[in-house]
Amino acid sequence: MVRLVRIVHYVFTTFILFIINIQFIIQFNSVDGILILAFMWTVKNTFLLTLTSMACEDMHISLKNVQVACIMALHNGSNPEFLHEASKQLHQMGCQKFQPLNALGLFTVNAALLPNMLSALATYTVILLQLNFL
Repeated sequence: MVRLVRIVHYVFTTFILFIINIQFIIQFNSVDGILILAFMWTVKNTFLLTLTSMACEDMHISLKNVQVACIMALHNGSNPEFLHEASKQLHQMGCQKFQPLNALGLFTVNAALLPNMLSALATYTVILLQLNFL
């Protein structure tokens, strides 16, 4: 639970910092050293979020592969009894408790996290630009 709260905090912090950076660029029409450092920090956060979402996606794929292997082991009659029982228990546990990593019900941490976040950032950047030029 604590890790999911950290992921949610990290995503929202990155999102808000990016929006603030864009607002400063639009409002002051200049880029100084502090703004460049803040933008680099946001890029670093985005990179770390990409690594996290890729790791979660790999875990999701591995769990799916384990489920497929368990189903194949259950239907294969030549397995020893302990392997058959273990695969049966893994399959039951996987079917009941397997869910993708969900960050407090707000979003799913998977490979689609970064494109979704970038599309939201692009939308808010356009909104900031429209409000600036009204």
